[in-house]
Amino acid sequence: MLRHFIFHQWLSAKRSNIWQKNLVMNLVIGFFLFIMVAYLLVFGLLIDKILMEVAPERDHVAVINSFLLYYFLMDLFFRFMMQSLPRINIESYLHLPISKKGLVHFMTSRTLTAVFNFLPLLIFIPAAIKVVGVQMDGQSALVWIITLIFLVFANSLLATYMKRQLGAKPLLVGIVG
Repeated sequence: MLRHFIFHQWLSAKRSNIWQKNLVMNLVIGFFLFIMVAYLLVFGLLIDKILMEVAPERDHVAVINSFLLYYFLMDLFFRFMMQSLPRINIESYLHLPISKKGLVHFMTSRTLTAVFNFLPLLIFIPAAIKVVGVQMDGQSALVWIITLIFLVFANSLLATYMKRQLGAKPLLVGIVG
C-alpha cells in the first residue's frame, strides 16, 4: 500500500507544470544540497580533530552532549520555519477502499522521511564512531546514536504538530515558542 502512495506522489510531482518550469531551480537547489551534505560529512569526519583543538583537556563526549540541547532547539526552529506540512490530494483516494488509518500512516511516514531528518546523521554517526566509540565502548556509541535518531524524529513530529496547531491555536504555539 505504501509503495502505491509513494509511486502516485512521484507521478503527481513529475507531471505537474511546476516541475518543468522549475527544473533549473531544482538543479540549483540540488547542487547546494550536495555542497551542504559534503560540508556536514567533512565536519562529522573531522569532529575529533576539531574537539582536540577547541577543548583538548575536556571530555569530548561531554562537550558534544552540552551542545545537543541548543542543536535540537535550533533544529526545531528551522524545521518550523522551513519544513512544509505533508499534503496529499485526498480526492483521488476517496473512492478507493483505502482506510483513513492507511492515509494517516502514509502522511506520518512522509514526515519522517524528510531531508532534515537525515542531514544530522552525517554529523552524529561519525561522532559516535570517532568520539563516543573511542571514549566509551561500541555499545554506548550505538545507544547514543539510536537515541539521537529518535530525538531527530521526535523533533520532526513536534515541528509538524506545532505547525498544524498554529492555524488552530496560535496563542498556544506562541507560548511554547
